[in-house]
Amino acid sequence: MVKWDLSKLYKSYDSKEFQNDVLKIDDYILQINAFKERFSSKEKANIIVEEFLKLEIKIQNHIGKVYAFVSLQQTTNTTDQESGKYSVILQKKFTEFTVTSILFTKFLSSLGNIDELLNSSKFLKEHAFYIKEIIKSNKYKLDENTEGLLSKLNQSGSSMWSRLQGVLTSTLEVEFNGEVITLPEIIGKSEDSDPEVRKSAYLAELAAYPKIDKSVAFALNGIKGEVNTMTEKRGYKSALDQALIYSRMNEETLTAMLSSMNDFLPVFRKYLKRKATLLGHNNGLPWFDMYAPMGSSAKEFTIPEAQEYILKNFGTFSPHLKDLAKRAFDGNWIDYLPYKGKVGGAFCANINPISESRILLTLTVHLVML
Repeated sequence: MVKWDLSKLYKSYDSKEFQNDVLKIDDYILQINAFKERFSSKEKANIIVEEFLKLEIKIQNHIGKVYAFVSLQQTTNTTDQESGKYSVILQKKFTEFTVTSILFTKFLSSLGNIDELLNSSKFLKEHAFYIKEIIKSNKYKLDENTEGLLSKLNQSGSSMWSRLQGVLTSTLEVEFNGEVITLPEIIGKSEDSDPEVRKSAYLAELAAYPKIDKSVAFALNGIKGEVNTMTEKRGYKSALDQALIYSRMNEETLTAMLSSMNDFLPVFRKYLKRKATLLGHNNGLPWFDMYAPMGSSAKEFTIPEAQEYILKNFGTFSPHLKDLAKRAFDGNWIDYLPYKGKVGGAFCANINPISESRILLTLTVHLVML
């Protein structure tokens, strides 16, 4: 198979299992929101915290399975109405957890001796890092009612802008050599061995963008506008400051990384100039040859050949890694090729409830199943 298999999650949207699991989220909303009153007293705080976290784990596992099915379906078919419908339904349900989650964060932050709390049970000690991270985040939380409102507004704000950008880029039609192909397919030709193909593909890509450029610009501005507004309101110095905190990185580390990159830019420029010369360019390297392959190898892999190559080489390094790759291949975890409606790029989605992953690729059409 060249497409991933999601049947380990659910057979379909109409399946009894999927429908029941969507409805069960409502039960979890009632269960989690029942904690609101318990947060008014610090008596037996350790029991409250442990019971809340255990319920949260159950909820996350349940939601993780349902949402993975919907989001992965939507990733490979951005215009699918069923996926769009359930994505909206789920996002709306998720907002019902926000207020209680904020109250829990503030409850934890109000407790005096956190070490005493963590040492009160094996479970809490195991979750010490997570608990401390929650307490740290309280500094940037607004009151629970405002957070609840913001989570609902997000569904018609940056979330929708993001979906629009995904739909536009995944369905953009690019005219190339008398046929119509997708944007990921045309971008994939940047690594073609034929220089004329690379150049004509690049020009075709540029010619296609005016169809969506204004809409994508509005989408990106809508997303970043919301980010800038909310980071300021929450007390972050900037969107970069928020990203650093989320990544548990300090600004000095980032500055050191960027400084090192800057120091080595002359080496990188030297490499690009040399590549340009080898490809026959006299005035620097044009963008359409940025990813041009070098050397004389013309080997093209079928998917089975690529799998065998990976297994063979993984096996020389780690039998465990080889077994994991074989499990992914045998279980059809991977969606290989670009097609209309499928988003571009690549990612690996971990699906903890079934102890598997799903991997999205956009390989060139030279890599085909034979």
